[in-house]
Amino acid sequence: MIVLYIILGLIALIVILLHFSITVSVSADKQNGVKISAKYLFLTLYPRKPKAKKAKKGKAKSEPQGEIQPLDEAELEAELARLDREDLDDFDELFDDDAADDENSLPTVDSIEPQSKKEAKAKAKQEKQKAKEAKKAAKQQKHKKDHQNKQKNDPESRGGIGGLVDKFNYYKPLFPMGWKYFKKLLKAIRIYDTELLLVTAKQDAYESAMFYGKLQAALNNALALICGIFTVRLKSVGVKCEFNDDKLDYYAGCKVRLRPSTVIAIAVCVLINYLLFRFKKKKEAKKNKPEVKPSEQYEQQLSA
Repeated sequence: MIVLYIILGLIALIVILLHFSITVSVSADKQNGVKISAKYLFLTLYPRKPKAKKAKKGKAKSEPQGEIQPLDEAELEAELARLDREDLDDFDELFDDDAADDENSLPTVDSIEPQSKKEAKAKAKQEKQKAKEAKKAAKQQKHKKDHQNKQKNDPESRGGIGGLVDKFNYYKPLFPMGWKYFKKLLKAIRIYDTELLLVTAKQDAYESAMFYGKLQAALNNALALICGIFTVRLKSVGVKCEFNDDKLDYYAGCKVRLRPSTVIAIAVCVLINYLLFRFKKKKEAKKNKPEVKPSEQYEQQLSA
């Protein structure tokens, strides 16, 4: 029971977290260009903070060695004797290793296999490989034949332009449903704190006024189109006209929010509708499929 409560608590926590929106802040002007940042709750998704580079550890300086003390005559003789013994031991070990390798390399009677047994094994292996290849070829031939029969009986599995037309006609009833949920997804994108300022100036007052009117009309039409597609809340939007200059400056900024839960809900609805559509089509195909009598089926098998 405790495990069930833990699972339900985790599901509730995930559902609550999915209801928090992902916020994308966008700002653009002529001097600084475009700046984009994305946040989810208290986490900054973009831009990522650059990782601090670890300082390379310098090589440890070798400590100065002390002066070499000369050896006495007795110590020198003892050291020479020790070195002679070590050289002799290494020489003996070398010959012992070579002898062991020679002994291991000699073949034994048990390891020698009769030639006839080897030939029988190779022949059995070849026959097994041939049987495997024949089985694979028969399987490919059967798959090819089934595919050809399916193409004859099912016009939707045709290739080329005819196949594309058949697929388009097959999935055509899904287009209104897809367009409906696509519009819902676009409406779920909310644009807040929208700011837009255009500054235009011309040397001639008449040209400046005409260009100002064109900009104002284009801006109004663009905002009407965007507000029809997305959910938009305007903060300040306008066009400023100046004279005795030749420039076109702009500043734009907004915040875009989208809930992950909304995207998941729309995706689930689309998937359910698609599965229902496929189930309905299969049911109709099964219903419209002509029944074959046992005698006709037997004749078809004989002709095949």
